Amino acid sequence: MKNKLVNSKQFIEKFWKFEMLIVIPMLLTLFTLVFVLLFLSSIPTYPKQTLIILTYITGVLFILFLTIYITGLIWISKSKKLNKKKEEKREY
Repeated sequence: MKNKLVNSKQFIEKFWKFEMLIVIPMLLTLFTLVFVLLFLSSIPTYPKQTLIILTYITGVLFILFLTIYITGLIWISKSKKLNKKKEEKREY
């Protein structure tokens, strides 16, 4: 029982570190994208070429962070399943 508690605590710590490394930059890029699209596009003198480039860069970054996040979640869930299988083998 205590071993399961330790494993779940390690899982939560690993997941929390992963969340902070990926989710914060992902949210920052999302807010930047919204800022670029809503605020900067409303300024009539702002150059449209720069606006298009900023939108493209922040959009690509957001998609990159989202892909890393989803891949990490899948990886963490698979590693948790593997740990459960190893524990079951140890019990037998």
